[in-house]
Amino acid sequence: MTTRSSFKAAVATAVEALKATWSDYALVVEYDNRLIVDTQSQTNPFLCVHIYYVGGEQASLGQATKHHRVYGSLVLSAAVKEGAGDEKANDLLQHFYPSLHMTTIDGARTWGAVPSKERAHRGWVYYPVVIPFDFDNIS
Repeated sequence: MTTRSSFKAAVATAVEALKATWSDYALVVEYDNRLIVDTQSQTNPFLCVHIYYVGGEQASLGQATKHHRVYGSLVLSAAVKEGAGDEKANDLLQHFYPSLHMTTIDGARTWGAVPSKERAHRGWVYYPVVIPFDFDNIS
């Protein structure tokens, strides 16, 4: 059964496996509310991984087993220093998202990645890719 905790752990495991194959520099990955990157001392581009839950619905009627479908987005954001261009961000995203979208992670179905508008924050520019997902929580 997929749960919020099991999905989060499975995403982290998948990202860490991909990180192990990254060889350009010692990559730092920031996760939801932990392992926050210190942008004052960070010099290399880094990756942010966030899971957002956006909805849910009843997915079965009148059955002894209840199906609750949960919807969300896995957001990967490549962060590069402002003024550095987007090439390194694109390289980072291209390394990670193809293995995480249009697949199954811990029973969750991930859909095709959708690039989103970049945003600047405290001297860094974040280039996000949004990967919608859903899973059934069965009880």
